Amino acid sequence: MMRNTIIFTISALLTTGVFAVCQAGQSLDKEINPAPKEALIKVDLQFAQMAADSGIGSAFAYFAADSATMLRRGSVPIVGRDAIRELYTDTTGAILRWAPYFADIAASGDLGYTLGKSQFIYKDSTGAEKTSHGYYVTLWKLQPDGKWKYVLDTGVSAPPPLDTTIKH
Repeated sequence: MMRNTIIFTISALLTTGVFAVCQAGQSLDKEINPAPKEALIKVDLQFAQMAADSGIGSAFAYFAADSATMLRRGSVPIVGRDAIRELYTDTTGAILRWAPYFADIAASGDLGYTLGKSQFIYKDSTGAEKTSHGYYVTLWKLQPDGKWKYVLDTGVSAPPPLDTTIKH
């Protein structure tokens, strides 16, 4: 009888343990939801589309959080929406295209980042058209109104990729 009680107790404990592990696995599956990442990529694509449609400065100002910071080569950090808009006042006729290829979001759900490739087409001082390629990272923060705004944007120049087409 004692042996049966011990076997029953061990079986009950093992069953409870397996059930707890399965429940924990289910809650982890719920947390690993691709939808927020896809939403962040969608926001980054909307940002790129606005730059194409309304101009680079308008797009960067619209998607910036109030205290957003941009880091650019050869420059001090550019802080705040107005300073960011000012940065792009001399880009008339320039085209900036980009597309994210990766996004991730913190477990808290209120911070995320996108990585992507970019292409900047402009005219140099002689009027010749130039193209610069690069990669960027944008850090996004979910705002109280439910919209994603970037809080940090930076990029680096890089050799042209094999496929230089950036699709929106």
